[in-house]
Amino acid sequence: MDMEDRVFHLEQRLQLQEDEIQLLKAALADALRRLGYCEEQSQMMQLGGVHAPGRRPLATTASAAPTKGE
Repeated sequence: MDMEDRVFHLEQRLQLQEDEIQLLKAALADALRRLGYCEEQSQMMQLGGVHAPGRRPLATTASAAPTKGE
């Protein structure tokens, strides 16, 4: 394998690693966003289960039948 081939393969590897780092950053940002949401929900539940006006908890939303006006 000559020097140009080695450099080409190293550049390809570098590009793949940079792409993987970008995906990992996006996944980490998403996980942190979700964690923040969960912590926020936990704090709201500790304060008496107060929900935003007009909104139902996610657990009841998935199983509840649609009501008139929704």
